[in-house]
Amino acid sequence: MKCSSRITASEVVEKAGVSRWTVSRAFTPGKPISEDVKKRVRSAAKELGYKPNLLARSLSTKRTGLVAVVVDHFENQNVIKVLGKLTSALQKQGLRVLLINVTHGDNVSEFVELADQHQADGVIFLGATLTEDFISTAREITRIPLVVAFRDCYLDEPLVINTNDTKAGEQIADLCIKEGAKTFAYLSSPQNTSTYLKRKDAYEARLKECGFTLDRHIEIGRYDQFLASEIFGRYLDKTPIVERVDAVFCENDTIAFGVIDALKLKGGYAQMSVVGFDNVPFGASSAY
Repeated sequence: MKCSSRITASEVVEKAGVSRWTVSRAFTPGKPISEDVKKRVRSAAKELGYKPNLLARSLSTKRTGLVAVVVDHFENQNVIKVLGKLTSALQKQGLRVLLINVTHGDNVSEFVELADQHQADGVIFLGATLTEDFISTAREITRIPLVVAFRDCYLDEPLVINTNDTKAGEQIADLCIKEGAKTFAYLSSPQNTSTYLKRKDAYEARLKECGFTLDRHIEIGRYDQFLASEIFGRYLDKTPIVERVDAVFCENDTIAFGVIDALKLKGGYAQMSVVGFDNVPFGASSAY
């Protein structure tokens, strides 16, 4: 049986009575084109059995439309929320996503090299720790732009997109003081040398301005609700209720949920204010 030849864009151009450029725009999400023209082009393509050749398009434009997204903490509920919105936004722009999961301490450089081999147009780092191998590999592959999302970065190269952590830390300190707190704690992930959050510094500075101190800083090994509950539970076990802090600012909601779990289990739930950060959907639950 002889296979039929592949239908080309030129045949769609002829049938729809439009330019080749218009056919391309009709199949590229986010490109401006009238609905009537788009429908006419797609109707002609469907009738002919035409499918756009993404590989051929990438060869002509020198762009693959592929964006690598690197994630290292899926336990952080905010990652799932942001990942959903991010991938949706990229797809609406006609881009495709290569998801790279380095949650379990894999060799990050191998995955960045994989993104390079796939000719990714960019890398978005949606994680907590830029490891040394990630940084060195990203520097070697200079043609791939690197974006760090939701953390500040000590490096000069990446574009950083983040919340205003300084203002947020100050506002949370003001809120805790307004609610009558006298003693304060901050719970965070481990500090690293590549990325950081300004929330703690701003929180501590505002407390100092108002005549208070940050009485305790507790580090959690990773953004894990159960680990946060376990570690904060140890603090509750060895600290009498009258000696515990009045307010706890948690670096994100995942840690805050763990703190609340520990308070419910160990007691003292009504005596302590707990503040999270990220506004994840689960925060609306009556349990929290």
